[in-house]
Amino acid sequence: MSKKMDMLHGSILDKIFMFAIPVAFTGVLQQLFNSSDAAVVGRFCNSAALAGVGTNGPVINIVINILVGLSLGANVVVASHIGRGTVDKIQSAVHTSMALSIIAGLIALLFGEAGARYVLEWIQTPADVIDYATTYLRIYLLGMPFITAFNFGAALLRSTGDTKRPLYALFVAGTVNLVLNLFFVCVCDWGIAGVAIATVISNVISSATVIYFLTKEEGYLHLDLKAIRIDTKELKEILRIGVPSGLQGTVFSVANVAIQYAINGFGPKAIAGSSITLNYELLNYYVIASFTQAAVTFTSQNYAARQFARARKILYYIMASAIGMVFISSMGTVLFRETLINIFTDDPAAAEFARIRMMIIIAPYIISVVYEVLCATLRGMGYANLPTILMIVGICVFRLVWLATIQQWYNTYEVLCSIYPASWLFTDILLVSAYIWVSKQIKE
Repeated sequence: MSKKMDMLHGSILDKIFMFAIPVAFTGVLQQLFNSSDAAVVGRFCNSAALAGVGTNGPVINIVINILVGLSLGANVVVASHIGRGTVDKIQSAVHTSMALSIIAGLIALLFGEAGARYVLEWIQTPADVIDYATTYLRIYLLGMPFITAFNFGAALLRSTGDTKRPLYALFVAGTVNLVLNLFFVCVCDWGIAGVAIATVISNVISSATVIYFLTKEEGYLHLDLKAIRIDTKELKEILRIGVPSGLQGTVFSVANVAIQYAINGFGPKAIAGSSITLNYELLNYYVIASFTQAAVTFTSQNYAARQFARARKILYYIMASAIGMVFISSMGTVLFRETLINIFTDDPAAAEFARIRMMIIIAPYIISVVYEVLCATLRGMGYANLPTILMIVGICVFRLVWLATIQQWYNTYEVLCSIYPASWLFTDILLVSAYIWVSKQIKE
């Protein structure tokens, strides 16, 4: 059964929300995998176990962002074929994408398992936390091939406007994850290993469901498992878009690992408190990500069809919608911060660190909307390298310079948290300037 959306004709705003809202809920459910892990160990284990889950966040994101970036290439390639009317090439893109997902997932698994302990030691994970963190990370990484398959499969479905079925897959998987978390920890007494095992099982379920949807597709998006192979031409195009995006995400994560290194210096309570707020930061981020996915897909189709005026209108609608939705979500998080923090811990010291980070980072979260949407729009227009370079400079280099200078001069937790809104504002300036320049080039 097809769920394709016509992005080239008719109304725009209603289709943007029809596309974005399921993506937002999908991202929220993905985050609930990790959030439920943290909540269960925080409540039924101890602060060190909670810190063990939290300190892995930036490390896991290094791998995840590479894979998500590569899957974005699959989304853009298929959407561009639709815009150009070259639907006969989509079958090769679909099977090449799934072949790439298998290879990338296995590589991520092997390298991740080999380097897990070393990375945690490198970021100076405290002695009473590192065993918890290593156990969680090594089990979590077993699910990498399934995480990759889900992301690529979801990207293929979204390229045609189908954002609901990835949500259905994650709803089922997320429910299983929560139930298994409680069972493995409270009944089986497996501790942090239990929540990691539950997450792996959930990832298997979500990936299997999305692959099932693709195998039952009719038409150009149909996946034949026996026909999975690499088409060199399609692979090059996927990598042309996906590699810069993955590289950007990787460098982002390296910068965040450096920030985690600084957080670890404030002790286990700071790690636990920071990990609590990080869950809510990511929930707000997925609201933005739903609109950036819309920006990439809608822009790819319309730009490939040379409907430039419609593409500009899409940007304006998406930017305004994203700003409004993120304002609501971030202010709601801040308003109910005490209740939200208490879900994870009753430790007053950890709660205070969570409270500080929430007020400094989530309250001004709206600042990050501008550069995220513009970056996605430029990628949809086919500019893969320019936004990557600017994002690396604006986010990653800026944060590393901050850590080496301002953080050394004023070494407080508050100053460390301020690194985020400061880098967002700087990157906004870079991306706005880049979009104006690109727009002038197109007019000429």
